[in-house]
Amino acid sequence: MILRKISIILTLLLVWSCSTKKNTWVSRNYHNLTAYYNVYYNGREAFKNGDKAIIEGYQNDYSNILPVFESSDPDAASVATGDMDRAIEKGQKLIKKHSITAKPKKRSRNNAYAAEFYSKKEFNAWVDDAYVLIGKAQVYKHEQLLAIRTLQQVVRDFPNSESMYEALLWQARAYTDKGDYIAALAALESYDLGGNAPLELYSDYMAVYANLLLVQGKSIEAIPYLQNAVNDESNKHKRLRYSYILGQLYLLNNQRNEAANAFAYVAKASADYEMTFNAKVNQASIVYKDANIAEVKKQLHKLRKDKKNSDYLDRIYYAFGKVALQENNEAEALTNFKRSVNASIDNSNQKGLSYREAGEIYYKRMDYANAYFYYDSALTVINEDYEKLDELKERHYGLSGLVDHLLTVEREDSLQHLADMSEPVLYAYLDNIISEKEAEQEKLRKMQEEESLSDAFFYQNRGNTNNFGQTGKWYFYNQTSMAMGKMEFEKRWGKRKLEDNWRRKDKSKLADEPTDDPFAMPDNPFEQGDSGTNKESDNQANQQAGETSQAVPTREQLLADIPLSKEKRQISDKKIEDALLEQGLVFMDRLENYPKAIDAFEELLRRYPHAESRDEALIALYNAYRLNGDQAGMLATQSRIEQEFPNHRFVAFLNDPDFLQKIQDKKAAESKAYEATYEAFLFGRFDEVITNSSRAIEDVEGEAVLANKYLLLRGLSYGKQGAVEAFKTDLTTIINNNKESEEAALAQALLEHIEAGKTPVQGTLFANAPGQASQQHAKADSTMDTTDEQAGYLYIENEPYELVVMSIKKGNINKAIYDVADYNFSRYLLHDFEIQQKRLLDGSAAIVVSGFANRVEAMDYFYGLRENHQFFGFEKINKEVIIISESNTSKFYLSGLVKEYIEFFDKYYLQHADAKELDKVRPTVQAEVTETITEEQVLPQQTSDTSIRSNETIGNDSNVETSKTTEITIQEEEKVISGQKESTEATAVTPPAEVKDEVEKPLTVTEPEEEASVQSEKTSLFDETKTEGHLVVVMIRKTRLDFNRVHKNFASYTRNNIGTSNKVQLIDFADDYRMVQIDGFSNADEALTYIKGMDKYPYLTRDFKQKEHYIWAISASNLKKLEASGEVNGYETFFKSTY
Repeated sequence: MILRKISIILTLLLVWSCSTKKNTWVSRNYHNLTAYYNVYYNGREAFKNGDKAIIEGYQNDYSNILPVFESSDPDAASVATGDMDRAIEKGQKLIKKHSITAKPKKRSRNNAYAAEFYSKKEFNAWVDDAYVLIGKAQVYKHEQLLAIRTLQQVVRDFPNSESMYEALLWQARAYTDKGDYIAALAALESYDLGGNAPLELYSDYMAVYANLLLVQGKSIEAIPYLQNAVNDESNKHKRLRYSYILGQLYLLNNQRNEAANAFAYVAKASADYEMTFNAKVNQASIVYKDANIAEVKKQLHKLRKDKKNSDYLDRIYYAFGKVALQENNEAEALTNFKRSVNASIDNSNQKGLSYREAGEIYYKRMDYANAYFYYDSALTVINEDYEKLDELKERHYGLSGLVDHLLTVEREDSLQHLADMSEPVLYAYLDNIISEKEAEQEKLRKMQEEESLSDAFFYQNRGNTNNFGQTGKWYFYNQTSMAMGKMEFEKRWGKRKLEDNWRRKDKSKLADEPTDDPFAMPDNPFEQGDSGTNKESDNQANQQAGETSQAVPTREQLLADIPLSKEKRQISDKKIEDALLEQGLVFMDRLENYPKAIDAFEELLRRYPHAESRDEALIALYNAYRLNGDQAGMLATQSRIEQEFPNHRFVAFLNDPDFLQKIQDKKAAESKAYEATYEAFLFGRFDEVITNSSRAIEDVEGEAVLANKYLLLRGLSYGKQGAVEAFKTDLTTIINNNKESEEAALAQALLEHIEAGKTPVQGTLFANAPGQASQQHAKADSTMDTTDEQAGYLYIENEPYELVVMSIKKGNINKAIYDVADYNFSRYLLHDFEIQQKRLLDGSAAIVVSGFANRVEAMDYFYGLRENHQFFGFEKINKEVIIISESNTSKFYLSGLVKEYIEFFDKYYLQHADAKELDKVRPTVQAEVTETITEEQVLPQQTSDTSIRSNETIGNDSNVETSKTTEITIQEEEKVISGQKESTEATAVTPPAEVKDEVEKPLTVTEPEEEASVQSEKTSLFDETKTEGHLVVVMIRKTRLDFNRVHKNFASYTRNNIGTSNKVQLIDFADDYRMVQIDGFSNADEALTYIKGMDKYPYLTRDFKQKEHYIWAISASNLKKLEASGEVNGYETFFKSTY
C-alpha cells in the first residue's frame, strides 16, 4: 500500500515536472521528444503525402515552359487540401501543447552561451519547425496572406536559425504566388546577408529565385539560377524537372547545343514516360551546329514507328515540321504540320501550335487568306496561357479585315466575268454547275445507302441488344455491341477527344445553332484558295456524307447574284472600289507591307478613275510611297493630287511646312476655350456657358466630339435655368449625332430621368457650392491647388461617410451585393451598414455601403474590403473603391466629376497629406467659426442666431434676399475675432440693387488669417528642448487593431536593438488615441536615430501604416503639455517644423 502511494506520488511529481509552465532539463527533453514523435512527425508525413499527390496528379503542358513548382497551380494543389489541413492541425497542436516560453532558473555561470540560452523566446526545439510546417501547408493551400504572417513570425522570433532561412524561402514563394514580386525579391535578397545560410537549402534558394524570374517573363535571367539548382539538387524528381525547364529556356534563347544536352539527360534519366518522350522529341528536333540532319530524322522516324507513341504522333509530326523549317524546306514543313493536325486526338494545344506554324508559312508567302484561316483555327483550340497568344491575336486581327476585302474583290470579279459572257455561254456554264451539284448529291445518297446496308451483323446485334429479356444485358453492358459501336463511330467521325459539343468547332455556340464541318478547321483553310493543299483527312468526306445536304440550286437562283443590270454592276463596282481601298489601308497600317499597299491603291486608281474615294486613295498612296522610302513615287503622286484636287487640305499640308503647327495651334485654342466654358459651368455662370457654347457649335468644323461636349454643357445650363425643353432638345441632338459617345450615354441617362417625371434642380451647380464671388476670390489665390479648387471637394473627418465601389461589370452586381452583405454580417455584426445600388451619371452601376460615423471608421472598413477584390470580379482593386464624406456626395453623384474625386481621394486619404495640404481643402468657414467660439466664448445659441440671420430676408424697400454666402459669414467672424462691436444690422444688410456689383466683389480675408497665424506661433504650447531627455511616441487613432501585438513588436525591436534599459509601454491617450511610448533617450538625436532605424523593419508599422498615426520624438515636458491639451495636430506641426 505504501509502495503504491509512493509510486503515485512519484508519477505525479514527474508529470508536474514536465509541465510547459516549468522550464527544466526534464521538461525540455520530455516535450522535445513527445513534440516530434507524437505530433510533428505525423504532420510532416501528411505534408509529404500531399506533395506527392500533387506531383502525381499534375498534367504537364509540354508545349509551354513548365512551372518550377507544380503546387503553384491552385487547381493542381487542391488535391492535397486534406493533407495540408492535417499538417496545419498537427503544427498548431505542437505549438499549443508543447511550447515552452517560461524562463529557466539562472545558474551561476555567466558566459556567452548561457546569456544566449537565457535570452531565447522558445525552449522547445520543434516549435520553429512547426511554424514553418504550417506556413508551407498554407502556401500549398494558396492561403498566401496567412502563410506570409506565419512565416514572418518565424523570421522575427527565431533569428539566425535554420528555420528562419527556410521560412524566408517559403515567404518568397508565397509572395510570388500572390503576385507581389517586389516583396518576394526583398525576402530573397535578405536571405543570406550574414553568409550563414545552410548549404542544404542552396538548391531550394536557386529554384525559388528562378521561379520568381520566370513568372515575370524573365526567362533568360532565370537560366543561371536553374543551372545552380540542377547542380546542387539531390531529389531526382526536382533535378529532372529543373533540367527539362532548363532545356526549354536554352531552346528559347537559341542555345541549341545546351538545350540538346539538357533534353538528352532527361530522356536518359526520367522514369516518367511522357516527360521522357517529350525530351526525346525535343532532342531529336533540335538541329544544332555540326548536327547530322539525317540522324535527327532517323531518330524521329524511330519514335514514329514505336507503337507506344501512337497517341503522340501529333508531337512527332510537329517536330518533323520544325526540322524541315530549319532546313528551309517550307513545303515539307507545311505537310508535316497538317499531318500533326490530323493526328491530334486530345491534345488541342498541340493542334493549335501546328495550325499557327502553318499559318506562319502562309503569312511568309504573303498568302494572307490561308494564313488568316490557319490563325483563326489556332485561336479556337490553343490554350489561353500560350505565351505568344497576344502576338497570335494581333496577327489574326490584322488579317481579319484584309481577307474579307480580298474575297470581296475575288468574288465580284468572278461575278462580273460571268456577267460579261454571252447568254448561251453563261447558261451553259450555269447548267454545268447544276449538273455537277446533282451528281455530287447522287454520290452522297448512294454512300449513305451503302453505309446503311453494310455491317449487317452489327445492326443485327444492335437490334438484339434492345431485347432485355433475351440477352439480359443493356447496350453499355454488352462489350461486343460497344466495340461495334466504337468501330462505326470511328469509321464515320474518326478518333475524337471526349468532350461536350464535340462536333462543334466553336464550343461557345448555343446547342440549337447550325453546326459546321466538325473535322475541318473554321472556314476550311485546307481548301481555301490553295491548290497545293488537300483535305485534312478522309474522315472529312465521311463526315460530310453524314451531313444533311443542301438542295440543288436552280438557274434563276444562280443568276440572282450575277450583276447583269446597270444598277447591279454599279453596286458591284462600288464593292470592289471600297474593298481595294480597305485592302491598301490594312496593308499599310496593320501589316506594314507597303509594296502591297501601293499595288492596291494603284489598282483602285487605274480601274476607277472617277471613284468617289479617289482623293482619299491618292493621299493614302502618297503615304505608302513615303513609308516605303520611294521619293519618285511621292513626287509623282503629289503632282497628281495637285492637278486633280488643287483646293484640298492635303495640298496645303504638302506646300506649307507650318501647316501641322497651325492645326495644332487651332486645336489648342479650341481646347482652351472649352476649358473656360467648362469652368464657367462649374462656377454657375450659365448665361456665359450658353453664349459660348452656341458660338462654338457653329465655329467648330468637323469636330463632332467637341460639338457634343458644348451641346452637353449648353443643355445642362438650360436645365439649371429651368428651360426643360431646350435642355431636352440639346440632349436629343447629342444622341442623334453619335449614339456610341460618352456624351450620348450621359444624355440618355438624363433624358430617362426627365421621362420618369424628374426635373433638373435649378440654381447653382452644387447645393454646397460657394458663391460666385467666393469662387473668383479662390481663383485669384495663387497659393491654392487649382485642381482641387476647381473640383470643389472638401476634406471633413467627423461627419458621416459612405464607401463606393465603381466599375463593376453588369453581371457581377447581384453577386457582389450578396458577398458584401455576407462580409458585413460575419465581421461587423454590431454595425448597421446599409448596402444599395446606384447609377452614376455615365450610366455605370456602383455599390454604396453607408453608415460610417466618420473618416476613421470608413477607412478601416475600406482597407478590410480592399483585400476581398474577388467580391466584385476584380483581379485587384486599384481606383475602383473610394470613401466619400456626406458633404461631397451630392457633388460626386450629380456632377460627373468622378475622376476628379478619385484623384482627390488618392491625394488626401491614401497618401497621408500633411496638415498644411489638408488645410487647403478643409472647410475654411467651419474652422473659423470653431476658432471664434474658442477665443471669444460665444454661446451656442448666439452662433445659431447668427446663422439664422444670414438666411433671413433683409430690407423692406427691396425684395433682395440675402444669400448664405461665404463672404458674409467670413465678414461676421472676422468682426467677432477682432473685437469690433458693430451692430447685427450693419453686418447683415444687403445694399440696394444699384450697388450690387460692388458688393459681390470678393472680400479680402488674408490679413486676419496672417494675424491668427502669427498669434498661433507666439502662443505655441510646445518648447524646443532637443538637449533634454526624450521619448519616442507612436500615436495611433483607436480603431480595430491588435494594439497588444503592436506593443509586443516595439518591445521586441527595442530589446534586440538597444537593450532592456528603454522601457516600452502601451498607454491610452485622451479618448481617441493609444500610444506606444519608448523612454530612456538622453536627447533628441538618440530618439531620432531610433525612429530612423525603424525603416529597416517594416513589420513594426505594417499593422497600422494605412491608419491615422504619428511617430514623434518628444521631450518629457512637451509630453506633459500634449497630455494636458490633447493637441495632436498641433504637436505634429511642431515636430515637423522643429525636428
